[in-house]
Formats: sequence, structure tokens, C-alpha cells
Amino acid sequence: MDSLTGYWVERAELRELRRLGWGDAGNSTMWNCTYAGERYVFKEYSEEFRAEANQNALGGLIDWRHRLSGEERQHLDTIAAWPRYRVRQNGLLLGVLLPWAPNEYFRPMYPDGLNRPHPIANLVRRSAGGNVIAGATVHVKTSALGYATDILLWFHRKDVLVNDVRELNILCTARGSGAYFVDCDVMIGPWGAVGPPAAPEYMREVLPRAHPSRELDLMKLAWVAIWILLDKFSLRTIPHVELTTVIDARDAALITQTAAGQPFSPENWRRLAGRWIRWTGRAPVGPPPGEQEVIIPSPWHPGPPLAPTILDRPPVAPRPSSGWVPDAYRRPRQPTTAARRSTLAPPTVEPRRFGITVLLIAAVMAVLLGLGALSLVIGGP
Repeated sequence: MDSLTGYWVERAELRELRRLGWGDAGNSTMWNCTYAGERYVFKEYSEEFRAEANQNALGGLIDWRHRLSGEERQHLDTIAAWPRYRVRQNGLLLGVLLPWAPNEYFRPMYPDGLNRPHPIANLVRRSAGGNVIAGATVHVKTSALGYATDILLWFHRKDVLVNDVRELNILCTARGSGAYFVDCDVMIGPWGAVGPPAAPEYMREVLPRAHPSRELDLMKLAWVAIWILLDKFSLRTIPHVELTTVIDARDAALITQTAAGQPFSPENWRRLAGRWIRWTGRAPVGPPPGEQEVIIPSPWHPGPPLAPTILDRPPVAPRPSSGWVPDAYRRPRQPTTAARRSTLAPPTVEPRRFGITVLLIAAVMAVLLGLGALSLVIGGP
């Protein structure tokens, strides 16, 4: 199908256009609309982005979804808001039509309580309107990050670079039980690149100047993980020791190595995703059964010294005033058979005194001599 003519929609065909109150993306305005009886998000590009956007590549990106197998296309639709149509007016590209995210990725937001997309950035502890909003627990964060990692690696296996990896482009459920990627129209694949490499200014502060790649995608994700886990989007240095107080030391090493641009194994990221998706906060974090970790040599970073834990002894309950038997009158507990064998000693025999023994022998001898003399008298000559 020709990418210039396929999957086009005229702006006049869009119905019930209404500006969305989510806050616009940096290079676009978001609209709620319907087309052919289905609900969509119309992402209208800014004039600056339209001037440099490659509409042929955008057509190829949309067509790529249709070239997947039915099972792969169904999986893609559950993990990402993949563009469906290009929108034009008077022959000019205006933007794209995107599907709505599933309901579980929306949540009532402060201060008006309206349902809005729930990005992974909302898992951190933050302030809004003077109120402090508690962050999610660690296992909710790791679960959401595990799903996000699994999705990113799926795209990599399909030779697709996510490109604009950031905390606002990854939606998650409130419990971290799933993730959903948005802004997919900037992904890079066999169709080429729709626009220039994308990254916000704060992300560029911690990244090397490099072309989009699998390594750069994971490097961005590592920084997102650091900011989410430590509730600090202001971090620009790698806090390895601080991470080890929150997550497993091996996972902390992998994240910090990747964030620093050091060599790492993508296979370890796959294993991390599997562990974090399965971790419920009660089960220990560890590698899946039968799997060995891929080891990448790295400097050892000792964690903070642990202070000894002193447990208070429970108070001794006073003995009751009635019915109490003194210890001296208590019947001793019978030891076990083994204990009796080990504790019983042979009876001690009191040795007889030497003088008594001599007297007894002398008395016996005297009796014998007397009997001998008597027999001689009686039987004389």
C-alpha cells in the first residue's frame, strides 16, 4: 500500500472534536473525537513539527501494525497507543489518530477529580496544590517498571526503537500491574524516523550525545527507574548506594551501570523485568528458577554500614500471690531418655577404712586357730 495514500483521514471527517484537558504534548495539541463511530485521540502537530515530519515514514509506521501477525497485532494494541490514521487538510499533514488507552490506565486526578491518563511519573511522592501526595510502595514501582522494561524489549525484538523514553510517555495502573506506551509516532523502525531524535532537556543533561539505539533506549529507562524509585526527578548524579537501600544490589548495579553508559547485558534487563513483574512485595526478589544471571564485571560499591539492632527484653511477669509453689517444693521435670543417659553417673561406693578390715581378718584367724587346737585335744594319743 502506498504510504502517501493509505490510512489517510480528512479532518472534516472527524466528529465531536473537543480539546482534552490533559495538558498538551510539547509538539502537539490533543483532541477528543470520533471517526467512523469509534472514539480516538486526535494528536494535532505543531507547525514546527509538521515542517520537519516525514509523512512517508509516518505512513510506514502505521502500515507496520497491519503487517504483523494477528497475535502480534493484538499484543501491540494492549501495550501501546499505536497510530491508526494520518489526518490531513487541503493535502497537508495535520497529525495522527490514536486509540484511547484502556480504562485501567486512567485515574481521577487532583484537583478536579477528572479521569486522566496515569503516567508512571505519578508513582513518586510529590506535592500538588500545596498538598503532599504519597508515592507508591516500592513493589508497585518495580512492578510497573518491570512491565515497561518488558514492553521496551519486545519492541527491540521487532527492530523498533522507542526513542522518546520518558516517565510521561509510559502509563501504568495504580497498582503497577501493567504498562502502556504512548507517543508511539516518534518510534523508529524499518520505516525510518518520522522526526528528529526526541528527548526532553532534563534527559539530555544525563545522556551522551549519541544516535538512537537499543542501548540509549535502556539508558533512558535506567534514569527513569532511578527517578521513580528514589522519588527524585532532580537527580543528575548516579546514587548507587542509595539505590541499594531500596532494591536488590544486583538490580541496583545493573541500573547504575546502564545509566552511566557502562557495558551491560540486555539479557539481564530481561531477567530484571521478569523478577519485578512477579514480585508482589511479599515474595523475595531473585532470579527465576533455573536461570543464571549474566555477569558483567563492575567495581564493587559497599553499602552503608548497618547499625546493630537491639531488641528490648520482655518484662518478667510477677508470680501470682495464690497457688504458687516455691521452687524448693516443685516436683522436678523428668528429663528425656537421652538426657537421663547423659546425666546419670554410676553410684559412688564409700571405701571401707583400713583399720576395720585388719581387725576382721585377725578375728577370723583366731577362730580358725582355736578350732584347730580343740580338734587336737579331742583326738589325742
